[in-house]
Amino acid sequence: MAEIACIMGNHAQSENYTSIAYSYVNQWAGLATATGGQHLTLNYGNSSSWGLSYNLYADRLLGFNMFPQAIYQMQDAWYPSVLQTFGVPLDTRHMYTKTDWVIWMAAIATRSTTRDMFIGSIYNFIANGKNDVPFSDWYDTITGAHQGFRARPVVGGHLALMKGVLPTVSGGTNASGTCFTASGTLTGETQAIETGNGNAAAHRRVLQANAWLIVMLTSILLRWTIL
Repeated sequence: MAEIACIMGNHAQSENYTSIAYSYVNQWAGLATATGGQHLTLNYGNSSSWGLSYNLYADRLLGFNMFPQAIYQMQDAWYPSVLQTFGVPLDTRHMYTKTDWVIWMAAIATRSTTRDMFIGSIYNFIANGKNDVPFSDWYDTITGAHQGFRARPVVGGHLALMKGVLPTVSGGTNASGTCFTASGTLTGETQAIETGNGNAAAHRRVLQANAWLIVMLTSILLRWTIL
């Protein structure tokens, strides 16, 4: 909403929305972090619960960067401790995982070792010789057996690591894609647009749109090819 308000020229409203959003992030971080500070929880108040925080990928994809880097680093340090033979489970409810969301986790990893762990786990699943069906994005991390989903277009999510999909991040809050920071300072992108030099920002958005178009078309082609 902050971004939309800014694009519409409602800068005061944009600043208000941004301030609210940051306050929600701070509240969430306090509620969702385990008491020992080792990982995010799946259920508030249940420090023994955890899960893949794959939805953080959207924050990076849109260039908002509202969630503290410390959250990403904390998760990166945690996942190797819950790694199973064929990967990290989605959460504490079951031992299965989803390949598209695993790749999202690889895309936002702050450590190359964690990134490679996620990618390698999918490779191990594919190469284990236990599955003779069209590619399944849903499998058991202990047995390496597929769980039913086959040849689905969600495999387009595997291209989340493709160069140019995620915007380059440099700096902290002011690198966010929103027009205003919580303090009301215009970001570089908005300044470029307002001074008539918005080509870089526009080009970035076109690249992102094209990248996701490629993802969609590739997933459709893969589905047709396999079927």
